Amino acid sequence: SFQHPDVRITIPSTGSTTADEIAGVFARRASDGISPLSIPGNCWISIESVREMQGRLAMRPFEGRNRAEIVVDADRMRAEAANALLKTLEEPPPGTLIIMTAVRSSALLPTVRSRMQTVRFTRIAPGEIASCLEARLSLDPGEALRIARSSDGSMGGALMSAAEKDALPETASHALELLAPKVQDCPP
Repeated sequence: SFQHPDVRITIPSTGSTTADEIAGVFARRASDGISPLSIPGNCWISIESVREMQGRLAMRPFEGRNRAEIVVDADRMRAEAANALLKTLEEPPPGTLIIMTAVRSSALLPTVRSRMQTVRFTRIAPGEIASCLEARLSLDPGEALRIARSSDGSMGGALMSAAEKDALPETASHALELLAPKVQDCPP
């Protein structure tokens, strides 16, 4: 639900993005579990966002001994922001985990990449996604496979696509409620 005070998330935004718009993105994701953590438009991670993150990291954790900073779509970080983050990546404060996601790691500055440990996630095979959609949502095998093939290997993408096509019951969040107790049977 994006409520833990020791886990903070930075997402790309536009210069005119308001705090309410960002809160709306997180609220949608918390309510349905599949909405993307992104703001529409030409978005980037600015040097101001990095400075805010560094300010948070300078403080002690609120509840636990450790904290996590998650940077979504770090490949959308402007060069000056990435350069400002280098020292923090090289010597993070004690008890700090910085997680950076990127669709295109090649778009990250080489100096940033050199200070990170890369973990690659592979796409899920369409057959596995289709099987899960069939079993958990009672979709027709042909429709499940069509949705799975268009999901680019993403279970979340398949769920979003099914929701857009009204293949899910009532709402995406209702479908996720139906999936929740059985999700361990499906690929991540």
